[in-house]
Amino acid sequence: MQLAMKEEDYNLYKGLEFNKQNLAYFIERLNQTLEEDAIYFMVDGQETIRYASDSFFHFTGLHHHHVLGTDHRRFLILLRGKKAMVKSAEGVLLSFTFSKLTMPKYNPLDPAFSFFVLHPCEEITASFIDERTGLPNKRALLEVMKKHEKQPFTLVYGRFTEREDRWAEGLKKAQSHERSIYVIDEFTFCCFVKGRVSEQEAEEKITECLNPFKCILTAVVNEHSSSGTEELLKRAKQKNDTGQNKEEMMEGRLKQAIHNQSLSLVYQPQVDLHKEKVIGVEALLRWNDEVLGCVAPLTFIPVAEKTGLIKDIGLWVLEEACRQASLWKKEGLPVRMSVNISAVQCRDREFIQQLGEIIRKTDMNPWLLSLEITESFLLSQLQNGQEVLEGIKELGVHLSIDDFGTGYSTLSYLKNFPVDSLKIDQSFIRDVLIKEKDEVIVTSVIKLARNMNVKVVAEGVESSEVLTFLKENDCDEVQGYLYCKPLPPHEVTPFLLDGSARQILS
Repeated sequence: MQLAMKEEDYNLYKGLEFNKQNLAYFIERLNQTLEEDAIYFMVDGQETIRYASDSFFHFTGLHHHHVLGTDHRRFLILLRGKKAMVKSAEGVLLSFTFSKLTMPKYNPLDPAFSFFVLHPCEEITASFIDERTGLPNKRALLEVMKKHEKQPFTLVYGRFTEREDRWAEGLKKAQSHERSIYVIDEFTFCCFVKGRVSEQEAEEKITECLNPFKCILTAVVNEHSSSGTEELLKRAKQKNDTGQNKEEMMEGRLKQAIHNQSLSLVYQPQVDLHKEKVIGVEALLRWNDEVLGCVAPLTFIPVAEKTGLIKDIGLWVLEEACRQASLWKKEGLPVRMSVNISAVQCRDREFIQQLGEIIRKTDMNPWLLSLEITESFLLSQLQNGQEVLEGIKELGVHLSIDDFGTGYSTLSYLKNFPVDSLKIDQSFIRDVLIKEKDEVIVTSVIKLARNMNVKVVAEGVESSEVLTFLKENDCDEVQGYLYCKPLPPHEVTPFLLDGSARQILS
């Protein structure tokens, strides 16, 4: 534990006039009085963290720049009986007892400061934390729901469709200051999202975060305290159970959607950080069924893969995306079109021939087409994967590795594949300013890829702080909600114009 307040810490209080000697004296007294395992932080009258002990950062693994100047409720969950949980950088909840101390004011004009002092507490670990994952459990969720029952929030209930050893890691990466993940049992979880968020938007966001894990998601919105917390959770579960029954009829509806061409594509721009312009878009599949409603890709793609329908769907997506790209090119907007292809398509011996036919049919420039293949497929199909990629490259098509980093591999295998670019998985980008490990991974990937003459695309960029970090570390391209969410072609066209990206890059 530090013995005194450092001089540079005073920079945290720009614009605040008060007796800094009194603050330093108070902190020194705390350090002398508290036990070695205690951690603490100081908040102002707006609940903003203005100072935190070294032990706080050591214990939680959080970065200074992600904690200081933010609302303490992003990290601290207060429970009844002076008990609390603190969310660590790894998404694990740490158990504490807490007390709140008010700093004496020697001058009426001094700002009001309070200290949260926390001591580790093993007692509540078993009660509120799932032993298998280290994530908060159902009891912790009910506590949080009870605390926010008078406020709007959205609850996303999820059920994994397959046993997967790494899904707990995926859930931890899905956490942010806006959403918290709670484990219900071996296959189910809940995501608590603060504020007014639509059910569809909440489901889509969790779908993105949990990719490539397969699960059924359903969301319910709490607008006020009309129903109790247990009742709301029960409603979410019932809706999810109905979702399981939906899967049984989904295959038939999916066949009909393919026949009626009722699937659709939306497009998300990709911005070149060096040229400060949009140079491409990614085509993303959407399905709004008249019976099932809006079905998330994470829900219907596994069904399509199991039944073989993914081949027809994949070819339709390719043709529709190429047709749209050719149309934009005729309008004077030649942008690169990125399309995801599934492992099932890659294993199809006829795929290369079908791809060539689509390129000719749509008058698509192959240099403006980029196919995104998941890293997990390449690692599982090293020999066959290389043959597929070489066949694609012979057509003049750009190749990209999607969700890079989720395969737990190194860049060394890239020398065996004719890859043009890789997309760093959004789970690393989302936490790059929070977790030191993610920062190391992202910067290392950018440097190594540059040495191998491979472009790097960062997906899931949602804040200007993350954008600044990526620019400073010489990332090539970015994609995410900060610039533009996925939109229909007519709505995304204005974002493709020259100069439209400079507003977020300046």
